[in-house]
Amino acid sequence: MALSKSTIEDGLNGMTLYIVESDAAEALASVYDSYFLEAMANGVPVTEHSTDGAKAAFKAALVGMSGTGQGAAKLASAVSAYWSAIVLAATSVFVGCTVISPPPTLGLISAALALIFVQNIAEGSSKTVCSGRIAGVLHDNSSGAKATFPPSLVATIE
Repeated sequence: MALSKSTIEDGLNGMTLYIVESDAAEALASVYDSYFLEAMANGVPVTEHSTDGAKAAFKAALVGMSGTGQGAAKLASAVSAYWSAIVLAATSVFVGCTVISPPPTLGLISAALALIFVQNIAEGSSKTVCSGRIAGVLHDNSSGAKATFPPSLVATIE
C-alpha cells in the first residue's frame, strides 16, 4: 500500500460531531494513524503497533483544539508530534530502518489549514468538500519523508 489522501478524506468524512474534545482528538488521531499505517519504505510496510506512541502524541497535541481559533495550529502541532515520535521510533517502524527524516514541509500545515478553514466557512462548504481540502493539506505536507536502510539506501516513505 502507500500513503493516500483518500484515507484521510474518508476518515474525516466518517467522523461524527463530538461534544467532548478528547473524543474528537482520539478520532482525529485514529484517522492520521490509519493513514500512516499504509506507508511503505523500500518495499517494507509499517510494523504493527510501532505507531502507538505516535498516535498518543498526536492526540495529546490536540488538547485545547476546541478553543476559538485553535484548530489549525493544534492540528498542525499534532501532525508534527506524530512525526517526532515516528523519528524516535525509526528502528521499530520499518524493519531494517535506522533513521527516519520527517517530511520537509510540516511547518506549512498550520498556515495552509488556517486558509482552508476560512475558505470553508466563507463558502459554507459541505463536510465532503471540507474533508477533501483538509486531507489535501495533511497529505501534501506529510509527503517527502525518508527512511534510511543500511548500508546507505535512503528511501522515500510512500
